[in-house]
Amino acid sequence: MPKLLVLVPCERVLLGAIDQSISLITLLNDLILANTPEDAPTDAQTAFHWQAFTQWQIEPSDTGKSLEQKISLTNDQGKEIFSNITPMQFQEGKRIQNMVGNFYTFPLLPDGAYQLVVEWREKDKPWNREGAYPMVITKGKTSPLTPPST
Repeated sequence: MPKLLVLVPCERVLLGAIDQSISLITLLNDLILANTPEDAPTDAQTAFHWQAFTQWQIEPSDTGKSLEQKISLTNDQGKEIFSNITPMQFQEGKRIQNMVGNFYTFPLLPDGAYQLVVEWREKDKPWNREGAYPMVITKGKTSPLTPPST
């Protein structure tokens, strides 16, 4: 059974070509959605490439199983806003497995507290919630990814 070691939403994950070292660029715990119209439809999204990094400790018995990882954003009532399901393919002989989820949009959400949730399962079985990362989303004139003009 895999065990979650790390869950982090960030602007970019860099993997070292030679040693597979990991660099996480701009952690996204407080996200300011810049220039968001007040009357945006509830399903509106903005183009924004971001990534979610997960690191798993795996047991030899996990190798070869058909496992899936689900990353979802939930509001403070636990309602799922969106999710991404990815196969978990573990390499034989490795005890630590890194995964990077790519996202290309972000919903224009009301201000508030949210959680990035990670779950895993054997294919077609119930999900096992493994961890969550808190995020605060606010609307504003500037964003960490769009620096203010000087």
